[in-house]
Amino acid sequence: PIERIKLLFSDPRVRLDLSLQSHIEEIEKRINQSRIPLVVIDSLAAAHSKNENAANKMTEILRNLSGIAERTKAAIVFTQPARKVVIPGMELTLADCRGSTVITSFSKCILGIDCPDPTSSWKRVRVFKESLGSNHPPFGFRVSAEMVEFGEAPERHRAKDKQLILWLRKEMEKGVVYSSANILDKASKEGIAKQRLRKVAAAIGVLTKPVRGEGNRKIVSWTWTL
Repeated sequence: PIERIKLLFSDPRVRLDLSLQSHIEEIEKRINQSRIPLVVIDSLAAAHSKNENAANKMTEILRNLSGIAERTKAAIVFTQPARKVVIPGMELTLADCRGSTVITSFSKCILGIDCPDPTSSWKRVRVFKESLGSNHPPFGFRVSAEMVEFGEAPERHRAKDKQLILWLRKEMEKGVVYSSANILDKASKEGIAKQRLRKVAAAIGVLTKPVRGEGNRKIVSWTWTL
């Protein structure tokens, strides 16, 4: 219901600036006062005056938001534009997220929205990163004047991509964790381009996770799970 949606400031013309400590404090104050379970920032890029490509600047902003979420137990969701315009038929990947990689590193869950089939009005939602639970399979949605409709995720209809999808589903059992290096090496030996396979894997919802070395945070390898 619309009456349950609350703005941060009484004057809607006031622009949120996460660079200001007073605005950070106001967010936490409003959450505690109204017991707000969900905060939506649309978009992160427009909600601060810092250089979004500077890791130290974005770390400060995201650490503040993370601290609010931990103390209040509220979920904080923000949107972030892609580095380039997402046009129908374009394959969106996690690497397309605009700004410093700190943004994706701090995020517990990342969803990507694109339109893989230019002939369809359906959009696709995929989980690019999930640190809180099991990975959700891709799904589709479309918006009309009356409603938001949910359904099957649209897919690209290129014949070559369909062949690669079949190849991946033959090589990977659902729910089993694989070394991405092993899958990519096998594909390369069969004449399949690694970069093309990575994009197809992302399109069908393969979850990519880093494996870090003992005693440090250095990434030593990656795993794939279908």
